[in-house]
This record gives sequence, C-alpha cells and structure tokens, in this order.
Amino acid sequence: MLNPARTMALATLVCAQLIHVFDCRSERRAIWETPLSSNPWLVAAVASSVTALLLAIYWPPLAAIFETAPLQAWQWLVVLLLASAGELLVAIRRLILFGRPVRCGRTSRRKHEA
Repeated sequence: MLNPARTMALATLVCAQLIHVFDCRSERRAIWETPLSSNPWLVAAVASSVTALLLAIYWPPLAAIFETAPLQAWQWLVVLLLASAGELLVAIRRLILFGRPVRCGRTSRRKHEA
C-alpha cells in the first residue's frame, strides 16, 4: 500500500512544479492571461516532463526502478487538485501585491485619456 501513496506524492510534487512554471512567466498576469504560444520551448519542456512522469508510473521497467504504482482516475483527480492549490496561493499573493487582477483584452481610449 505504500507504493500508491508514494506515487501520488511524486505526481503531486511534479505536477505542482509544472503548473507553477507557467505561473512564473509573469509576475502580474495569471496563468490563463499569458498565451502558451509566448514560450513554445517551455511548453515542450513541460510536455516532456509529463511524459517522463507517466513513463515512471506506467512503464514497468521504470516503475520498478522508481517503485511506483499505477494510479486510478480518482487518485489523479486528487493529485491535480492538490497540485493546483499552489496557484490559488499565487493568485492571492498577486491580489495583495498588485490589487485587482490584470485583465486581458483591449482597453478603451477613454480610460487612458482620463
């Protein structure tokens, strides 16, 4: 029973870092406010990291080395919920430091002229 828990811990830490790396692209903007196309190398690095994680969990030779166990769907849900909790803390930090969230999109000239 230790291997599924160890695997969930590993997956949570890896996923949290992979989510956070997208958050580090901008100090003021949230993850969803900066297009993924702004840094294709980062997207490729994250995709290869996710692939490595999945191989370490589901490919028997690597699973034996890392002593991981396959995760069920509900376990992945827990992993992703816990991994994304850090984004909430970063959003709160942004709100405290910079006030209201930065909005994407066009602003009217009237706001700039006033």
